[in-house]
Amino acid sequence: MGGLFVFVPQWYPGNPYAAGAKLRAQLRKTGMDFEPVDLNIDFYNRILTRGFLEQSLQTAQRERLRLAGLSEQTADEKKKAAYLQRLLGNDAAVRRARERLDEAVSVFREADAFYDPEKLTAAKVIVNDALALISAAYYPGIVSFSNYAHPALSGDFGDIEAASEDLRTNIFLDFYLSGAADRLCALHPDYLLISAADYTQLLSAVTLYKLIKHRTDAPVLLGGNIITKLSRRLCRHPEIFGSWCDYLCFGDGEKSIADQVLFLQGKRSAAETPGLARVENGKVEVTPYTLSTELSSHAPPCFEQTDFSAYYSPETVVSLQLSKGCYWGKCAFCDVSYSRATYAIKPPENAVREIEYLRDTYGVRHFLICDDSVSPAYHRQFSQLLLERNCKVSFFSMARLETGFTPDLLAQMHRAGCRVIFWGYEAESPRVMSAINKGIDCAERLNILRRAHDVGIWNHVSFMIGFPGETRTEALATVETVFANLDIIDSCFLTKFSFKANARISLVPEEYGITSYTPAGEFLLDNRYDGDGLSYEEKKEISDAFRKRYLALRGDRLWPLMCTDFEHHLLYLSKYGAARLRDYRLRFAEGVSRAEAERMELTL
Repeated sequence: MGGLFVFVPQWYPGNPYAAGAKLRAQLRKTGMDFEPVDLNIDFYNRILTRGFLEQSLQTAQRERLRLAGLSEQTADEKKKAAYLQRLLGNDAAVRRARERLDEAVSVFREADAFYDPEKLTAAKVIVNDALALISAAYYPGIVSFSNYAHPALSGDFGDIEAASEDLRTNIFLDFYLSGAADRLCALHPDYLLISAADYTQLLSAVTLYKLIKHRTDAPVLLGGNIITKLSRRLCRHPEIFGSWCDYLCFGDGEKSIADQVLFLQGKRSAAETPGLARVENGKVEVTPYTLSTELSSHAPPCFEQTDFSAYYSPETVVSLQLSKGCYWGKCAFCDVSYSRATYAIKPPENAVREIEYLRDTYGVRHFLICDDSVSPAYHRQFSQLLLERNCKVSFFSMARLETGFTPDLLAQMHRAGCRVIFWGYEAESPRVMSAINKGIDCAERLNILRRAHDVGIWNHVSFMIGFPGETRTEALATVETVFANLDIIDSCFLTKFSFKANARISLVPEEYGITSYTPAGEFLLDNRYDGDGLSYEEKKEISDAFRKRYLALRGDRLWPLMCTDFEHHLLYLSKYGAARLRDYRLRFAEGVSRAEAERMELTL
């Protein structure tokens, strides 16, 4: 039948994963094809049911009673008992999840209910609570709409190995054993491409491979964004091959997908296959790869066979990539430019043709531009073409606070369909911004936000505290900037600095006052470090105080704090406009309190 492209859980289930559709389109240009299998959406559609919730509650309750009956408890058992007591002891949340989970799930898919802010807010709280209760049966593994956490992911190879076979804590193993793995093998694929875009999918990918490797002779290749970022660490372990996968692939899939499929079909040697890692004579061998520098040849995504109605959104939002890498690429804290020496860009004409194709072929009118940053010059050409061709679409974009975003450009972008821009404000202190090497005029940042606000674009702004060397006074100045400008900051989040292993700062940590550091986990890209500036405890204290104060002022707003859920936010802005969303105040009329809604914001 050919091959399978398997997208594994956990990933946000609002809309189809676009990368697989892009790879399929590129492969089809060569006369080959694979069948896409979205196990992520199958996973959510299985666990977010009344039946699975009841099963999980029974399992968690039995464990709660077992722990309560112990004469003595270890420290871990005490922690688990307290966790289960807190969740299962919330009678109102348990009862509401049992009675209303199916109704809540339907709200995400039915337009009339979805576009009712009260119903959507209640549905989000109920689903969030249901996922927490379901996760209680798999403690300490915890799954939500936007994340998956398990202690094994902070450990080493052996920890992930053990967790992949632990039915007590690995919810993905339960899912695959329920029939998902058998269904894949029953298709008798010639090969399987398993895609893991983020940490949240690593344990799931490993678990799936272990279940299918003895049921099929098909070779299995594991790739995706997180696999490329972890390439050096993964290649330290020859034992991964045959335990986690048969082969690893690194680099840009659009450039190498055809070569990799030919290799899996036995029509190309390993040495001729770019970005391929395998074991030869007990040693890991990697074929070098080159990065995409020509995006104009990329085919538009192929969503043929995709059931859009299976996802948690009444209208489809598709991710659109206009470039690879970052055109600035010099911020000290960022790891976006890891292994990318060049900045590759898709011609605006091609981007607009892709939008027209997706609109006309699949009825898609909403787009999430997932570039790390889009320049003012590109936005000018892109939005002008959208207007000239009367595309009538809406889009979300990310941008740097550059003076090139003039009032006329922002107005043009809004007319072309730009409804929200994700801006990186970072720190208030010019000294800290200089150390970060953001490369913008700090004095103009608020003026740019004002211009975007005035033309009707929603400003979603990220702030950061705790960059090495930043003082408490400087961090608090950043916090006060938020509260002094709530009239133009529509939504935001305050992040704590994270020392990424692949960030530019890692090349010369001593220049930033970092005296020592160690990986937070063998397969985690965050580092624990010692050095100048705020301690972890100080950063947490400032962040927690910010959230409490912010939600006290904006806890009745739609999307006051946001790290994810941009797709639903874009749909609301497209329907109601920024002014109406800014003015809307939740009444909490669907049996959900303000406190519960705020608690949900804190868990995202």
